[in-house]
Amino acid sequence: MEWGKAYHREQKVEIGDVARAIREAVTVEEALSVYAPQYRPRNHRCPCPIHHGKDYNLSFTDHGFRCFVCGASGDVIDLVKAVCELATRSDAMKRINQDMRLNLPLVGEAATAQQSKEMRERKERAEKRRQEIEAWNERYETLMDDWAEQDKIIRSETATPADKAAAHEA
Repeated sequence: MEWGKAYHREQKVEIGDVARAIREAVTVEEALSVYAPQYRPRNHRCPCPIHHGKDYNLSFTDHGFRCFVCGASGDVIDLVKAVCELATRSDAMKRINQDMRLNLPLVGEAATAQQSKEMRERKERAEKRRQEIEAWNERYETLMDDWAEQDKIIRSETATPADKAAAHEA
């Protein structure tokens, strides 16, 4: 085994990892502001930059988009590919990586130790963010259940005899 190969352990980067990192780092709205600044979004809608529409028929979230006229849909990578008229998703990922200064290892290249560390950290942050959202949703559900139970008790204790009779008849 050569010394250089043993010393510089580089990993091949999976295309899914780079695409996932791009989707986590760049929202559709950010991509629209860079690649189609003339189309000003309003309430998560804007004119479609793909078919150069004039009406607000492109709907988007942070992670995806859909045009109700031309039918284009997908994630931020698909949007950049279509707007910039690029041949492949790989070309779009390279363009986003460069324009947004993400410094991700490009598809098919070997990742340096620093890039691998950054990718791991991005994955960890995304997982932590997902867990926090899940925990907040669970807390919200618990609070809403508690509120509904308390509301039911309060309504039953403060109901007038006429209200109780009407509820009993129904």
